[in-house]
Amino acid sequence: MKLSILVAALPIPVIFFRTKPSEKGLLPLGAEMSDEEIAAAEKKSGHSLSEVNIAVGWKVLRKHAGFWLLVSGFLFVGVINGAVSVNMVSNMTSVNNNGTEVVTGGHSVVWAGHVMSLYMGVVLVAKVALGWIFDRFGITGGVLVGSCSCLLACIFLCFPTTSWEPILAAACFGVGTCTATIGPSIMISREYGRRDVGKLTGIAVSATALGGIIGAIVSGVAFDATLSFALTWIIGAVCSVLMAVSLIASYAMSGKLVARCVAEGAPRIDAEGNIIEE
Repeated sequence: MKLSILVAALPIPVIFFRTKPSEKGLLPLGAEMSDEEIAAAEKKSGHSLSEVNIAVGWKVLRKHAGFWLLVSGFLFVGVINGAVSVNMVSNMTSVNNNGTEVVTGGHSVVWAGHVMSLYMGVVLVAKVALGWIFDRFGITGGVLVGSCSCLLACIFLCFPTTSWEPILAAACFGVGTCTATIGPSIMISREYGRRDVGKLTGIAVSATALGGIIGAIVSGVAFDATLSFALTWIIGAVCSVLMAVSLIASYAMSGKLVARCVAEGAPRIDAEGNIIEE
């Protein structure tokens, strides 16, 4: 059965998958804006919206501490996501631990379902809103909103027996979790340009996935040891701070690397990351 599904599904991405907009007769997002329009948007936001237009790429970044600091930041995001997403409902209701019911929040499953519906609704709005925040307030502003939202979510999750804290936790986590989905592509393209952007983004997203596995395992071990999710949320709060520090520090370090590459005569790239022959 699994082999037949693979045989049936594999041709679909092979036929339709493309790596560059030009392969479908399209332009990269933002490429249609003139220099004047970009300058006006930057003046309005107060931050640079331009991506790096020189070739940095994987060969340089694999030896750059700032890039691995960025990857570490998304690893922390993943730990938070893994811990919260798999335990949010159990935190509001109860857990069956080796045949013994441990009451954690004491709320009904139906009530917890309503809270999770709110969470999913916030995610739908936050994916767009957080992208706007990155554009309006820059990378530092976007990172601070995402990390502070995760931090607040972990704090509110420490009070599962109340009525409002689980709701506030769901709303905050709905914003913070979006950092893992829209953050890698935005930060990498603006910090290092689009040279090897697929590989670089893939590494950051993989770090997030690895963090999710770690978060799920650690939260389970912590609960078994304490019969409470409190330790898990404390770990999540610490990861929220580490996430902010790592991502903001990596952003500061990227500027120095790009300046060095410019001084060394790195070639220019177009909007798709291709080297421009001069």
